[in-house]
Amino acid sequence: MWFKNRVLFMALIPGILVISICGVSLAEEEIELHELVQIATEKDPSVLRLDLESKALRQKSVADGQLMDPRIKLGVSAIPLDSFDLEQEAMTQQQIGFQQVFPRGSSLGLKRKKGEAFSREKSWMAQWEYLKIQRDVRLAFLEIVHLRKSSGIVRKNKKLFQQLLEISRSRYASGKEKQQNVLEFELAVSRLDERLVKIQEQEDSARARLSKWVPREMAFRKFGKDFPEFPKLLSREKMVQRLFLHPAVKAADSHIQSQDLGLQLAQEKYKPSWMLDATYGHREGRNPNGSDRTDVLSAMVVFDLPIFTENRQDRIQESERLKTQAAKFKRDDRLRQHKSELEVLLAKHSRLEERLKVFSTQLIPESRNYRKTTLSGYQNRVTDLTDAIRAYSVELQTQLNELNVRFQRLVVQARILYLVGDK
Repeated sequence: MWFKNRVLFMALIPGILVISICGVSLAEEEIELHELVQIATEKDPSVLRLDLESKALRQKSVADGQLMDPRIKLGVSAIPLDSFDLEQEAMTQQQIGFQQVFPRGSSLGLKRKKGEAFSREKSWMAQWEYLKIQRDVRLAFLEIVHLRKSSGIVRKNKKLFQQLLEISRSRYASGKEKQQNVLEFELAVSRLDERLVKIQEQEDSARARLSKWVPREMAFRKFGKDFPEFPKLLSREKMVQRLFLHPAVKAADSHIQSQDLGLQLAQEKYKPSWMLDATYGHREGRNPNGSDRTDVLSAMVVFDLPIFTENRQDRIQESERLKTQAAKFKRDDRLRQHKSELEVLLAKHSRLEERLKVFSTQLIPESRNYRKTTLSGYQNRVTDLTDAIRAYSVELQTQLNELNVRFQRLVVQARILYLVGDK
């Protein structure tokens, strides 16, 4: 028995190893930003809901553009109450009739077009929701990469701090350094450990926020070390023009169209609606001369008279006019907000570009030279350990500040692309 179990276990080892290796490779495989966006938008309930509502409204618009179903009437008229004999009176008829209602003016076509406009509005809102999810996933991704790169910078500088700490300890052992300075430097290194824990905490929180749109195992997958590259920004004039193509503005345009069609429908209420009635009557019995009584056919047209319009049609038309005007103001307000947001973002982007240039040409080289010069001076006993600690801290903070500016520039760029689109 023991031998059989051992043989079975040895046979299962290759399969276990394959599963383990596949699991490890999947966990270590880096996930790209476009994959996260695709996963987030494909299964998002808001996008799916709006898409289904758009399709439902399109189906309903077809039904709204059709005539009402015709009506058939069956009955008997002019039955004598004394005998209930269908042959007694010449007026008695067995009837079958047909009725068809025709709505006012062009109401059917306008209702269909209004439903189509509502459908387009929902479709644009779905695209708007897609852009918002794309923007939020991009921002979460940028934040995670920023924190990972920040952790890398701190770890790299921690090694430099530890090298200098070993030098200071060696000098303290030989009586060339104060204990207070060494303890201060050890405290500075410990602060770096605390900063790393804080950065990891922020990264975990950012990944947890990302799991709102993607599965948790995706949010906690390994990301690339570098920031993603976004499409190059267009000129300001072209970006302002593209604001008119934003799904939020297009949805507002569709809403205006539907309200305008509602106004046209209100104007159709001044026209009469019609009903055609055709009835065939069969008569039993005979005439006094012995001949069969002749069947009869009646046809009628029924229509309403919209002549008292002051408190009905006039009020409805004014209500629709005011709603159309309100929809136009809402659209203008949305466009104005987008223009204002774009101007603010473009101003930020320009200043961040200038700051990056200052960092790359001045602050980063100067802080590096400051640290190297101070280290050389410390080794040659020209400067003390406190100056060295300050120089190392300045270089670390300068690198983190430069990284933060690059991060903020990409955040601004992602928000601009949300307004003007990627293409």
